[in-house]
Amino acid sequence: MGQEQSTLDAGAAEIAEPQRGAAQPRVAGSVPHVLRWPHGGKTAYICGSFTHWQKVPMHWQQVGAAGEWVKMLDLTPGTHQYKFIIDGQWRHDHTASTVLDNLGNVNNCIQISATRDDGPPPAPSTGAAAGVGTPAGAAAAAAAGGGGAVPSGA
Repeated sequence: MGQEQSTLDAGAAEIAEPQRGAAQPRVAGSVPHVLRWPHGGKTAYICGSFTHWQKVPMHWQQVGAAGEWVKMLDLTPGTHQYKFIIDGQWRHDHTASTVLDNLGNVNNCIQISATRDDGPPPAPSTGAAAGVGTPAGAAAAAAAGGGGAVPSGA
């Protein structure tokens, strides 16, 4: 597809660790978490309350015939709202939890607890397939007001 990518052998059952990104140092008290866009696209960015709604590039991971956009982020405990920019268009993942922001935009939301509840942290990539924790339970946070404003038309 021509995207930034990490590839595995076609028969690999596990996904290699997504790149954390050099510009994002580990924040004390944060929890590593992988956010995914499994719906294709040629370019993908993630934006959210945790990036002050600034776009952060995602990385393409090819697994066999399928693939997805992924980004590992260190998120502080609490409720976060986020959205994707796919091929220049604001999008939310209809398969993940959503919430309306204070302007009526549909955003995805995730609740991060102080301790990982989705298994052990991702193992470092060794050239072979390495395990990745699945996203922590993305609980709907309809009562959570905050989050940043997202341009309408999403």
